[in-house]
Amino acid sequence: MKTYNQKLQVAHVTFELDQSACTFSLKAGEAVHAKDRRALFSGHITPEMGLQLRQLAEAVENIRQHRLEVKDGYSDDR
Repeated sequence: MKTYNQKLQVAHVTFELDQSACTFSLKAGEAVHAKDRRALFSGHITPEMGLQLRQLAEAVENIRQHRLEVKDGYSDDR
């Protein structure tokens, strides 16, 4: 089985995934100096991480949508 590493940019953070080791690391993706691009945090990918990340994505989308509605005057929070 071929293994791979994957890098995903989310705002100012780079997620690096290592399939062979089943690990991830978070790095300062837009750091100017290479010394500042080391892992800020790393760990093993757990069974519940996919669900947790989907919940995070949904929360981010809800905040973004609410902001757009408020900006356009369509908020139900009156």
